[in-house]
Amino acid sequence: MSIHAERYEWSRVVVMQFKTLPPLPRNTTKSAYGRVAMTMVSTVTDLLHVLSDSPPLMTHYPVNMEQTGQVHCFSVFLVHV
Repeated sequence: MSIHAERYEWSRVVVMQFKTLPPLPRNTTKSAYGRVAMTMVSTVTDLLHVLSDSPPLMTHYPVNMEQTGQVHCFSVFLVHV
């Protein structure tokens, strides 16, 4: 068991002193897929026009995700100095 799994288990023990938690799901079955060949197709920044359905937001100061209407998924920040 990794140190992260141990910390998670101990966190659950502490929380369960105050709240009932559902049981943990079972581990998924692992499979051996062999070697997978990968090739470079493009970069995320080159494909932003395909990945996003909204135009870029240009600001002089950083804004949080809620201010941009992006409450899930991810945001890409590009800085030009």
